[in-house]
Amino acid sequence: MGSGDNGQFTVTTATRILMSVPDECPPLWASFSWFKHLPPKVKCFHWLALHDVIPVKEVLLHRYVSLAPLEDLCLWCLEHVESICHLLLHCQWTNAIWRSLFLWWGVEWVCLKPFINLLGIGMKV
Repeated sequence: MGSGDNGQFTVTTATRILMSVPDECPPLWASFSWFKHLPPKVKCFHWLALHDVIPVKEVLLHRYVSLAPLEDLCLWCLEHVESICHLLLHCQWTNAIWRSLFLWWGVEWVCLKPFINLLGIGMKV
């Protein structure tokens, strides 16, 4: 990447290559047929979660919203900072819900650490 006709690296060639790459690769989950049939509000929530814009306490702190000491903790467990990953996957309460749901489906629950992995690997170039 970034090499001219003679194999030498040039900033011009590297810039040209980088400018030709789209800002975002289409996420892998976008092509799944089941995703097309989800209700719009579920698709919207999914998009918000993928882009880290659900107004959980961690996001609010990054936006410089002032919270009292210990106000950034999850209201359910009071043990961890309320992040999107924690709230939707890792909190003991949420985890119990997921485990029950997967048990009902007859599938073993395996919690993926990064939330983005669960949602379908929305990768950027």
